[in-house]
Amino acid sequence: QAREALASSLSRKPNVPSKEILLSATKRSPVDWRPSTEAIPGQCEASQLEHQVASDFICRQVDNYITSSVCSRTATVVVGGPGVGKTFRTEMGGVYAMCQGLFVMFTSTVSDRSNALGGMHIHKLFCLHFGDFKNIHRVADSAIGRLHRHGDRMHLLRTLDVLCIDELGNVSAEMLAIMNIIFQTIR
Repeated sequence: QAREALASSLSRKPNVPSKEILLSATKRSPVDWRPSTEAIPGQCEASQLEHQVASDFICRQVDNYITSSVCSRTATVVVGGPGVGKTFRTEMGGVYAMCQGLFVMFTSTVSDRSNALGGMHIHKLFCLHFGDFKNIHRVADSAIGRLHRHGDRMHLLRTLDVLCIDELGNVSAEMLAIMNIIFQTIR
């Protein structure tokens, strides 16, 4: 369901393969597609070049993920000022990853934003209860217990290849530590 919701959301973007094509992509049979970085009306050459560089970098990171060993994989963070296209570039990176047959999920600390991206609120995805995150190990243990009761989310997190977190600056260090403990424990 999560993969279908994301494919439905992303396929509405311009120059993106259809939902059916996104869902048909597998690691053995990827879809030949790369994000378009054509200039939009009024966009200066430097901005267009920056988007091209960012897009190429994200695609290389996905390609490296596919070909690398587990211990050499790294996170990629897209940063920039408001309205410069971080979310759009990340969405296009997510489409590219889906075209490579990877399992992609978008999340955010804002419910409406998560839904608009075809994803799930970060607290719901990790089965976290709002509240005090001072004892991160206790919070992670409780979340893991809830994940065991919500097999669909446990399966999602265990099989996930790419997790895109929109507005990462809104995620506390404690929340990131809890997510890390959860991933280390369940994967």
